[in-house]
Order: sequence, then structure tokens, then C-alpha cells
Amino acid sequence: MDLAFCLYSYFPFGGLQRNLFEIARLCVQRGHTVHAFARRWEGSPPDWMEIDLLPVRAISNVGRDEAFARRLKPFIDADRFDVVIGFNRLPGLDLFYAADPCLAWQYRERRPHHRLTRRYRLRRNWEHRIFSPAAKTEILLVAAREKERFQTAYGTPDCRFHVLPPNLDRDTLLTNKNSEELQAVRSEFGIPPGDRVVLTVGSGFRTKGVDRSIRAFSALPPELRKQSRLLVVGRDRNSARYEHIAGQLGAGDRVHFTGGRQDVPAFYHAADLLIHPARTENTGTVLLEAMAMGLPVLTSQVCGYAGFVTEADAGTVLPETMTQKDLDDALLAALQNDTGRRYWSANGRRFAESTDLYSRYHKAADVIDDWLARNRAWAHS
Repeated sequence: MDLAFCLYSYFPFGGLQRNLFEIARLCVQRGHTVHAFARRWEGSPPDWMEIDLLPVRAISNVGRDEAFARRLKPFIDADRFDVVIGFNRLPGLDLFYAADPCLAWQYRERRPHHRLTRRYRLRRNWEHRIFSPAAKTEILLVAAREKERFQTAYGTPDCRFHVLPPNLDRDTLLTNKNSEELQAVRSEFGIPPGDRVVLTVGSGFRTKGVDRSIRAFSALPPELRKQSRLLVVGRDRNSARYEHIAGQLGAGDRVHFTGGRQDVPAFYHAADLLIHPARTENTGTVLLEAMAMGLPVLTSQVCGYAGFVTEADAGTVLPETMTQKDLDDALLAALQNDTGRRYWSANGRRFAESTDLYSRYHKAADVIDDWLARNRAWAHS
């Protein structure tokens, strides 16, 4: 069968992008042909997937989104594909991979003028066209808590939701601490053996709360800060701004920006604590990766997967309403509590070994195959 996967932009280190890549690869292994439509593709395209680039020009992000949807529409309308799967909110989808939180829910308490912007109105309209009771689009849901929020906003029937498990790499993550990888990371950044390492992972620094992490790290008592490092793994177009924040707060020599990395598990080995105070995070796969690697977690209930941290007792989960002072205090307490971190580490490992945190890609491919089978049967009935 011919499958169309639609995404605004592909780049190698994005979580959503990685999800598209892995699900597409499984679909190809199952005998399907996959065409990926995007307005931009970074990196070498795989030889097993057709890449259809639809570049657009516009002043704003929302203008680029709208222009891309216009360019995509003739391909969707031509009935060239057996199923159209969107990884961003777009009109005309058969299946929607819901990696983002419910927009209507996010804006429910914002001031009215926020809902008057062109950006909100366009994306809210497309979200409505996906989740409306009258729509037929089925939803691949990566965060179970969002189902209730979408249903509250739109009244979407239960039968259109497919809740997916997380997508960790069991073979990579469920390994013992690797002393060679630990030493390699610490040597690369000149970190002495006794220093504590706080790690934050994720591209898009504002969304991931990297400035909050830097401020919490900078607020550590001087002696503890001298014996600690903050490693920021990920990429952001404005990374220089965050380096400036660290310098302004007197921690420039203790905060290291690594850029995007392929060897992220090595950083989990080398670290003592993961800090992830995201402003918005539908899931938060890094929380589960850290737990599987035995790394304690400091995060907040904003993250969809924070509930796993609480269930496993694998770290500290702050409320959604946390303040910077709350984060500062929690980081200090975690770094001073060596016994607590060992306890959280063991709990996280046990939880990851006994819970299905690994089959999202396979379950997503199963949903796609089921959708194709049902609609093929309907077409021939």
C-alpha cells in the first residue's frame, strides 16, 4: 500500500522526527511504500523512503504552515495514497499522530486576545477538523492524559483514539553503567571524577526550560556549584542566548552546551541527575530514558510522562504551578542527597525492566495496518 507521512520539518535530533522515521521504517519492512512530505528535510534522506519536498516562503511560521498545507492539498485530493498520516495538525488526514498537547486545553485560561491571533485561529481550526465528532480522522495518541482533554474540548468518540505506549530502545537503555562511556564524556568536557553532573536533554531550549535549569544551577551554593557541572544536550537556533544567561549568572565555566549528539546514552551514564523543567511537554521521553539508565529525575507535572516518575518513585516531580524558587530548592536537595539519588536510581531501573515502555513504533504500525485492512474491506464491500 502507498502511505503518505506529512511533517512540517525534518531534522535528525527531533523527537517527533525520530518517531516518523522509525514508524515509516517499520511500515516499509511490512511491505508498504512510504512517501514523506515536508517543507524542509535536514540530513541525508534514507534510500527506502520517498521524500517529497514542498518548500514554501512566508514571513511567519503560521504563514509557512498555511502555505505548506496548500501545497500538500493536491497530493491528498488526488487519491494517490491509501492512507495519509499527519505528524503535525493539518487538514485532510486519515490518521493523526498526536504528539502535541490539546491546543484548546492549553489556551482555556489565557486572555481573550491570545485566541485572536492568526496562529491560534489557524491551528485551532485544524485541530477542530481532526477531533470534531463529525470528523473521521483516527488519532494515534502518545500521552494518555490528553484523551480526556481532547474529548472535553471537542467531544471526540472513544473509538477514534489509539493510545500508544512509549518508545524506548530496550537494548540500548537497559544496560549497566558503562565506565568507559562515563569517563569519555567527563574527559571531553574536563570534568573531574568527584564533580556532580546535572544533565538536561532536548532541542528547543525555551520549551524544555533550559533557562530555568541554568538559573537553578546558578543558584546552588558557591562551594557546591564549584563541584558541579550542567550539561545541555540538544540544539537551538538561539543557543548563544542561553550561554549568555549562564555567563551573566556567573556559571559560564560550569555550563557546557554540547549541541545535538548521537551518543546521548553516554551522557546518561556520566550524569548524576536529569533536570527537565519543561514549559510544555506532551510526553517527555527523556524522563523514561533517564529512569531506564538509572538516572534520577527532577521534573514537573507539566510533562505527560511525569506520572511514570511518580509511580516508580524515581525522582522529584514538582507541581505544574512550580516557581523558579521551587526548582532551585529541589535541585539543591537532590544534589545534597546521595542516598536518595541511589534509591531513585534503583527504583527507576526496576520500573523500566517490568513495564512496557518500548513498543510504540510497533503499535503505531499495527494501527496503520488495521486502518488499511478496514478501509480496504469497506472499499470492496
